[in-house]
Amino acid sequence: MLTSPPNVFPAQTCGLPHLVIKPMDSKRNSPINSNSIPLELRLLLSCLRASAGLDEGDRIESLIRRITDWDAFMRQVNHHHVVSPVYKSLKRYAGNSIQGPVFSDLKDRYRQNALRTFWKAAELGRIVKRFKRKGIRVLPIKGPVVAVQACGDLGSRHVGDLDILVSPEQTFEAENILLRDGYRRIHPHFELTPRQRLAYIHRNHHFGYSSRKRGVMVELHWRFGSNRRLFPLKFDGLWQTRQTLKLGGAQVSTLSPEHTILLLCAHGSGHAWSSLFWLNDVAQLVAKYDALDWRVLMGRAEQSGIARMVAEGVLLASVLLGSPLPDPVRYYIRKDRGVNRIAGKAFYLMNHSSGSSHKPFTYPWYCTKSHEHMLRRDPDYKLTVFAAILGADYGDWGRVPLPDALFPFYYLLRPVTWFFRYFVPKTKIYREGPMGRG
Repeated sequence: MLTSPPNVFPAQTCGLPHLVIKPMDSKRNSPINSNSIPLELRLLLSCLRASAGLDEGDRIESLIRRITDWDAFMRQVNHHHVVSPVYKSLKRYAGNSIQGPVFSDLKDRYRQNALRTFWKAAELGRIVKRFKRKGIRVLPIKGPVVAVQACGDLGSRHVGDLDILVSPEQTFEAENILLRDGYRRIHPHFELTPRQRLAYIHRNHHFGYSSRKRGVMVELHWRFGSNRRLFPLKFDGLWQTRQTLKLGGAQVSTLSPEHTILLLCAHGSGHAWSSLFWLNDVAQLVAKYDALDWRVLMGRAEQSGIARMVAEGVLLASVLLGSPLPDPVRYYIRKDRGVNRIAGKAFYLMNHSSGSSHKPFTYPWYCTKSHEHMLRRDPDYKLTVFAAILGADYGDWGRVPLPDALFPFYYLLRPVTWFFRYFVPKTKIYREGPMGRG
């Protein structure tokens, strides 16, 4: 059963906000009630709720009158990749109340995003057709397929890379098709030795490709997430329950709505919900597929060990974006106190964003690591998180080429390159490393 969102308010405890469910107060028109949220972020959230059909007109107009730093607002919009829903909401409720250059900029960005999204959707359809002709099973995830699943409109969502989940045993066959089609591998950008290839496949989850001619980047995934415990569902199980969509002139198989929600919550939690467009996807899906059996969905999530991440995503979507909170999720939150704790950490990080990473040993850095550590309760997951910190990093393989016989030396090299990436930002090793490029 789906229920209306509870009145959930951020509260401060030992300097860190956590989420607590309070009795419904009819005087409050929004689940957001915290002076710690910047006005610009409040307006952005109201626009996202309005794009989902909630009555936010008065609140949007009130916030617009109070905002003075429109550059800060545009930074929030760009950071969270939500230009399309924000533009539509502001056009509907307050197009004449916003400074001309700001609204004009939003309009231009909205149009550019729509054109790029339609182009990428067409390219995705073409790639899927190529794979089908060779008998390769693939499941596009996120991006254009979620735009259709959640919004029913390609132009309503940001689309970055094209993410394609492929059957693990067909990964390199799919790669060869992309390479013959004019794509080049950019992640990793160097040739892997046999030992490095085995280590990369074990510790990572995708290869990245780019086509300068088409202006598109493709990520070919053999699993979702470098930490194999983060989203442990197997390709064959996802394939059996797949949904078919029409996209870019092709019939494209993708995840079922249930599996899409599970994956989006695991992905968003894995990144501490640093971009709100992921959370907006969850809110849209929860509201759209109101006939989902959430008791069954949460049961599957618990069996897979990802129930805490699913509950966090659905709770944050309810709190911040006004989507329904299903009763089985509400029940799970009450029995697992860790959900409120990680949701509070994610909320704190939303208000203290510094891009893709935080400087080590700062409070936001500890908060990020703590959030990651608490996503699952099983020891195997926590051990995998710890091993990833100490493991040989593929970025070092390209910067310091070593023969396979000396591969173990990368474990000794890791602390040195880690130190330079974080603490010596002007060195070449920092600028070229994964942390340097963001």
